[in-house]
Amino acid sequence: MRRVFKVIIIFVSFLAIGLLANRYYYDFKECWTLRNKIIWTKSKELVWSDFVYDENLDLTDNIDANIGISARYRINNKIHYRSNTVFVPSKSFVSDTTNPLALRIANTRFDLCEVYRRKLETRIDSLRTVGSENIDLEDLAKQDVIFVEKFSEEWTKFLNVPQKEMLAELEILETRIKKELSN
Repeated sequence: MRRVFKVIIIFVSFLAIGLLANRYYYDFKECWTLRNKIIWTKSKELVWSDFVYDENLDLTDNIDANIGISARYRINNKIHYRSNTVFVPSKSFVSDTTNPLALRIANTRFDLCEVYRRKLETRIDSLRTVGSENIDLEDLAKQDVIFVEKFSEEWTKFLNVPQKEMLAELEILETRIKKELSN
């Protein structure tokens, strides 16, 4: 009788662990994926210590900020989609910490990526109205690519502004970003 009771307890325990792991698998996976990244928030500004410092690197504008969108999604009866704008400190470098404009530009890029992440979320919300039976994972992945490309195109356009116009264009971009993030 005791042996049967132990077997039942062990079986129920494994079943409960399996159900919990299945239910929270994506949360654990997301936590693991984001563990060494800085997630965008309104109050987070990048600082020099967020970058790997190496004075011997030959970097454009003495800084290279690794910024992007981390997304996870699945479809089972409905579309589950979550994303974050992230900065990856271990892949972001600086060779000169005396130029505050370089850090300002890195923060502007971080904020601009958040603008595009929000546009991506809005697009995903519109796909939800279509219904999950008409959407597959490829459709969601395509949306990620589209909005990351739009972000990259706008950032490249900004970087191609002549040096003498850079500060004025930066202020215009910062104003627009601030407005879009306040909505």
